[in-house]
Amino acid sequence: MATNPVSQPVIPAQPSTEFYGVQELALFQAYSRDSYLAAFGVQAAAYDPTRRRKSWFDSTVDVSDPGNVAVYHIAGQDQNGNGILKQIVMPAQEAATVNLPGTIQYPPYVVAPTLATRNGNPLNPNYLSLQSDAQALMTQLGGSNLQQEDLPFFPASYPSDEPRRPWYFLMQGQPVNVGMLLLTRNAQGVGSPGHWDVSSIPPV
Repeated sequence: MATNPVSQPVIPAQPSTEFYGVQELALFQAYSRDSYLAAFGVQAAAYDPTRRRKSWFDSTVDVSDPGNVAVYHIAGQDQNGNGILKQIVMPAQEAATVNLPGTIQYPPYVVAPTLATRNGNPLNPNYLSLQSDAQALMTQLGGSNLQQEDLPFFPASYPSDEPRRPWYFLMQGQPVNVGMLLLTRNAQGVGSPGHWDVSSIPPV
């Protein structure tokens, strides 16, 4: 179950070893894309190359005003290579979010199997869709005349628990199957970004 990502500063105990890295004193936990997903059940936002790479975030900052800023002290080096504390200032909204490189992994689109048949033979579930999805896609793509595929000499039989049907609608006078459009839309995973090219039929 997805949770609301929360990260608050925690002052760590000083390490017992004589030498240790400054990362041992970090106030915030650092994340990779995988550990962020594992911790919160949601993926980190897409990487923004115009912002600094950032593996931590601070949920305590005030993001109520876009002009708010956050101030932090970090370990750094001076021109002579000596360790010093440096101050960084960033917009509060930036402080409140991670900025992790890598690509978002969208969940795969899985077509549920079906026990529907046509003329006694199994129907390919890829061609099936819900009427609500069919209506939404037809509206989005500017199609018309939503219908179920009907082959009088090859009747279809649907189990009582199968709400999907082989819906299609017309574009430029040609029928396009909704189930196959859904496969196209989700080829890179459910929720992946993209847009329709309707210069050809079927759209891609």
